[in-house]
Amino acid sequence: MSFRSSRSKCPGPSQKRSPGSSKSRSPRPRIASPGSRTSSRERGANTVRSRTPERARKIIKTGAVVIDTGTGTCKAGFAGQQTPQAVIETVVGYPTEKSMRTRRDRPDTFVGECARLETDVDIILPLKNGVIVDWEALEDLWRHLFYHDLKAAPEEHALLLSDPPLCPTTNREKLVEVVFESLNSPGMYVAYQSVLSVYAHGKISGLVVDTGYSTTHTVPVHQGYNLPHAAERMDIAGANMTSFLMDLLRDMGHDFDERMLAIVDDIKKKCCYVALDFKAEWNRPEEKYMVDYRLPDGRK
Repeated sequence: MSFRSSRSKCPGPSQKRSPGSSKSRSPRPRIASPGSRTSSRERGANTVRSRTPERARKIIKTGAVVIDTGTGTCKAGFAGQQTPQAVIETVVGYPTEKSMRTRRDRPDTFVGECARLETDVDIILPLKNGVIVDWEALEDLWRHLFYHDLKAAPEEHALLLSDPPLCPTTNREKLVEVVFESLNSPGMYVAYQSVLSVYAHGKISGLVVDTGYSTTHTVPVHQGYNLPHAAERMDIAGANMTSFLMDLLRDMGHDFDERMLAIVDDIKKKCCYVALDFKAEWNRPEEKYMVDYRLPDGRK
């Protein structure tokens, strides 16, 4: 298949469900929200330190785990690494009640790409437009990251979690509950994604333009502080570009549907780029902008 370029693992199963159990997940006991946060909230970070010296020394020895949870993908690794050790799709699948009755040895949970490849599963998207909407599914995803991808126990590592700008304040309260009461992590730190982006470039001030899977943010950061009154958000991002590309491919006569969005997204990443001078790019010879892409079934 040829396009006019815009030049613009399978996770393993977690615990198994007992035969005949319902697909509904038993709710965990709710814990009272933690006390008031410190003034560091304005700086974009809340920190809670371990109360046990022995555990604190163990944290320093083993290193902190960094988790960046986005609407489309979730990235995780250890502090100090240049790149994430694991990048998986932010999708969780639970077998339907009917499939559990017929396949008793089936895993209880599927995470990432495997969730989409499995049949007879209820697909859960833990985040919507950057906001967590299913905490239990997100916890299952984090546990999979720890035990399957990082080969680490959450109770032995402090956590650094990223938080999108303009996120509801209740989000962090629930984060504290999940991290300490469910994952039993000895310590945690929550920072704004925009502040972390500035730090990653060795600066403490800058204007961050962040286009993710479902949202785009522009956030000014000054001396390590978010300026929320000047931040802007738009619910147009990568997923919209993928859908638009799929419409263009359909207009060209290619057969794509919503189930093939992952393939279209891969086409977007490999065959598209941003043209700084659109007219000049459009007038280039055809052999300069036509690229080949091989579909999973071998067709071009």
